Amino acid sequence: MDEWDEGSVSGDVIRFMWDYTLHVPLWDEEGKLPEEPEWLRRELGLSDGLIDGMAMWGHDMCELDGTEAAFDMETGRVMDERARGLVERLRAELGSKWKVVYKPW
Repeated sequence: MDEWDEGSVSGDVIRFMWDYTLHVPLWDEEGKLPEEPEWLRRELGLSDGLIDGMAMWGHDMCELDGTEAAFDMETGRVMDERARGLVERLRAELGSKWKVVYKPW
């Protein structure tokens, strides 16, 4: 049994905030939320499409980390635009239960 078996999210804010090695960059007030698709579907009610989109974005961020492309303005703009689209989808799927905050990297 892990700490997330209770299904609780601490607080009323979920942050979309990337950090190295994360593929689904969601955080509550106590720290990183689980990245497992089953947990995200069950506890947050997220769709497979959104989960896949966040995981792909996180994967792409990890691939960029430490490369010259990570410092390219156009690449940064594209990744930020993708993140903002995911955040809007996240807000729509979560409804009013949590406030969603985007913290650009």
